[in-house]
Amino acid sequence: MAKVLAVPNDYYHQLELGSNYLTSPDDGVRTYLTLKDPDWESTQSGGLFSTCATARGISSTECDVLVKFYTSTNGSGWNNHNKWKQSDNPCSWYGVQCTNGYVTRLMEANNQLTGTIPSELGSLANLEYLNLESNQLSGTIPTWLGSLTKLRGLNLEDNQFTGRSHLDWII
Repeated sequence: MAKVLAVPNDYYHQLELGSNYLTSPDDGVRTYLTLKDPDWESTQSGGLFSTCATARGISSTECDVLVKFYTSTNGSGWNNHNKWKQSDNPCSWYGVQCTNGYVTRLMEANNQLTGTIPSELGSLANLEYLNLESNQLSGTIPTWLGSLTKLRGLNLEDNQFTGRSHLDWII
C-alpha cells in the first residue's frame, strides 16, 4: 500500500498546469486547482476535437471562426498546426491565446499560411493581437480589421496582399 504524503496548504506558492490532459477532477481538487491557478482548466488539452459544439475554453462561435481560418489558410499545410482540430480546447491550439473565454491573440507568423484571411475573423470582438507576418496570404487587406476595437497589435508584413490597404482607420 502506498503511503500518502500530506502537503501543507501553503507549500506550493506557484502552480502552473498549462498544456496537460487533466480532466474531470473531483470537486475538492477542482476547487484547489482553481484557487492556485484560476485559468488551469482552460489550458488543459482535454479530449479529441470532434466539433465546435463540444469545444471547451471559448464559445462554439469563436471556435467555428478559428476552424474557418484554418481551412481558408490551408491549415494542414502550415509549418506548425499543433493541436489544431485535434484538441477540444481551441485555446491550446498553436498560436491561439485566450483570456476569460475569448480569443485575444492569433499569432501565426512565419507558418506557411496561404490563401485569404476569412471575413469571419472580424467577429472575434476581443482580439487584441493579430500576427500573420511572413506567410503567403493573398487578396486585399480586409477592411473589417477596423471594426476590431480591441485590436492593439497588427502585423501583416511580408505577405502577398494586393490593392488598396484600407488601413485609414489606423491614423
